[in-house]
Amino acid sequence: MRHILLLILVAAFLFPAFLAEAAVYSYYEAAGTDGAAFLKIAPTARLASMGGAYTGVARGLDSISANPAGLANIYMKEAQFSFVKWFLDAHFGHLSLAAPLRNMGTAALSFRYLTMKDTKRETVDNTVYERGDFRDLFYELLLSYGTNVLEDFTVGISGKLVGENIDVYSDRSFTVDMGIFYSPSGSGLSYGLCFANIGGSLKLLDISDPMPWQIRLGAAYNAKKIIFSSDIIVSQITPYELAVGAEYRLDRSFTLRSGYRIRQNMDLDGKLSFGFGYKLNKFTLDYSYTPFKYLDSPHRITLSAAF
Repeated sequence: MRHILLLILVAAFLFPAFLAEAAVYSYYEAAGTDGAAFLKIAPTARLASMGGAYTGVARGLDSISANPAGLANIYMKEAQFSFVKWFLDAHFGHLSLAAPLRNMGTAALSFRYLTMKDTKRETVDNTVYERGDFRDLFYELLLSYGTNVLEDFTVGISGKLVGENIDVYSDRSFTVDMGIFYSPSGSGLSYGLCFANIGGSLKLLDISDPMPWQIRLGAAYNAKKIIFSSDIIVSQITPYELAVGAEYRLDRSFTLRSGYRIRQNMDLDGKLSFGFGYKLNKFTLDYSYTPFKYLDSPHRITLSAAF
């Protein structure tokens, strides 16, 4: 009876999400591009160092962008800040806060941004305007909630306001993430499914691009000191991606991580990723490095605190 109820809950949760994804894909399938591409940047060092294979791990505030159902596994207030110098002198930042709601799940608030270096205003014939430089800004404000519906089964949802500002042009849109997480007691196994960036589009200069929607299916195995994880990712731009990751806990304080990602355009995208985590009392420092072939290889730093 318990398994039948679980299947009914899963079906009820996923059906509207499948409809939403089908609608988005059918409308934009000919476009071949997406807006708000910065949403595909892994916001934290732990995610990046495990190759993004985190949908089936879904623990802590790192899950807010990988699978919001993982927020239900947070039992203390948490805060997290990430920073990375991205390609072409761009800067990426991420700030998130989470708080349990007394046996009513966990709520979280997050903000991420990407700023580009100053750019000269130029005319069509490449002459420079006297008005000087301008700076691009891309941002996301997210409100998320995760809760248990059964002992081993959690669900989560995020509402996101996404915006772009390029010189005098700007637009904003609303999009949604939905996730589920299942971890049978005592098995060490866990499974996750997330629909990211459902609906919405951004329009600049009469060009409308959809959000970079993704469907992520993940599994993980936790063998006490080591975690193995894998994700299969489907999106509009890439027919499929495969991400695998591992995390090894040397002791109570120090953790090593690595990941590998298989996707199209491998000459431009980082395949391998590495990182570590160091925990001191209620504070954690995470670091990741992803080598790229032609572009700058980003270093990520994430600081977390539980209180």
